[in-house]
Parts: sequence; C-alpha cells; structure tokens
Amino acid sequence: MGEAKYKGQRLKAENFMSIEHVSRSGKVYYLQGQPGKGGKPNYFFSTDASGPGVDIVPDGFEIHENIAGQVFLRRIPKKLRQRATIS
Repeated sequence: MGEAKYKGQRLKAENFMSIEHVSRSGKVYYLQGQPGKGGKPNYFFSTDASGPGVDIVPDGFEIHENIAGQVFLRRIPKKLRQRATIS
C-alpha cells in the first residue's frame, strides 16, 4: 500500500482505521479527507481504501445516502440538532 502524509509524518495507509459505510447495494465506501485550498479539510467517500482515511466523523456532520445510492457527508439539519438537544 502507499504512504500518506499526516501531520508532518509519513504513515503507511494500512495504519489508518477509516470509517466504512456499506450502501444498500452492498458496496463498501471509505471516508477520506484531505486539506482543501483554504486550509479546511475536504471529506469524500471512495470505494478505494488506499487514500488518506478519516477515523472519526466530524462534529455536526452525518453520513447520508440518497435515493440514487450516492454516499456523502452532510451537515446535520438544524431541526434534527434542535430535537436532540431538547430530548
């Protein structure tokens, strides 16, 4: 497997425990991330586990699968966040 830079260190890709999501069709997707142009991280799902894996879902985000079967990370809708804090 390849290597990935993480906080200035070179680590082998197999050292990452990335988030896995199995879609309705049975495909396994891995949450990956990399720094964007503005310095903020960009998160995406891939069927290839060799990229820079992410081991936690960022605060305020959730894994979502739409009707077409696309898997992506989205912000938790405000209504759901408010219900969670009330209960």
